[in-house]
Amino acid sequence: MAGTATARRVARRWVPAEPRLRAALVRRAFRDRLERVRFANVPGASDAATPFEVAGYELPIVDYPGQERLGVAKRHNLRLLASVLDGSMIEPGATWSLWRAAGRPTAARGYREAAALREGALTWEVGGAICLLSTVVYNAALLAGFAIVERRWHSVDSYGPARYFELGRDATIEYGYIDLRFRNDGPGMARLRVEATDERVVAAVLTSEPAAPACVLEVTPLEAPAGEIRVRTVRRTGLHDGSGGRRTEDLGVSVYRTPTEATGRAGPTGRDGRDVPA
Repeated sequence: MAGTATARRVARRWVPAEPRLRAALVRRAFRDRLERVRFANVPGASDAATPFEVAGYELPIVDYPGQERLGVAKRHNLRLLASVLDGSMIEPGATWSLWRAAGRPTAARGYREAAALREGALTWEVGGAICLLSTVVYNAALLAGFAIVERRWHSVDSYGPARYFELGRDATIEYGYIDLRFRNDGPGMARLRVEATDERVVAAVLTSEPAAPACVLEVTPLEAPAGEIRVRTVRRTGLHDGSGGRRTEDLGVSVYRTPTEATGRAGPTGRDGRDVPA
């Protein structure tokens, strides 16, 4: 594992970004084919096909000190991505992938420069500031009981107590490298409803069949070495385990480095390393 991490750091330093991205996309496509992943069909359907809202989640849009000038671009990117994801249909047994649904966030497709996290430092990139939306969609999927196939937490707790997400419940994304994926293991069709306004981002899951009671999420702080925050997230589903309680699923431990001067808390400062939209 250490050798792999070292190789990746060397590649990021010496191999240009586009060849690295193309190679990452080829590796992922090969792995998906090998694992025979059945992806959801993206085109939407009418509200009548999925009348039952089984889960929803929302977060406010926050402008952090030093990033005020990027606020307009942030809201633009969120609205653009929300419009693409809204109405996504997920068949029973199918896996939904954010990047397969959204495509690459480029200037040609209308995305603007906004805040991003690179190598633990705050910077700006075309398509930045969209992790707020992936986090909201992730929580809606969690509460709806979808099986989580792929999710990555933020590497750095850049904003401390002012963070826009709940620890253990965030989902960062990076095109070609880090996706958000979940699977519909329910009996009927599911549809995502996603909306971004100037004030907040909202996501909901609607289904063709009534669902079990909503899931409950529990986040527990863990002991961590200096410079880190660790939490464990557990999901208790609406289904009973046979003994009168709810089925419990351990979603694992999320580990965040605490911010230092090197992370650029005051605002975007540099452009080195890879981009993870913040």
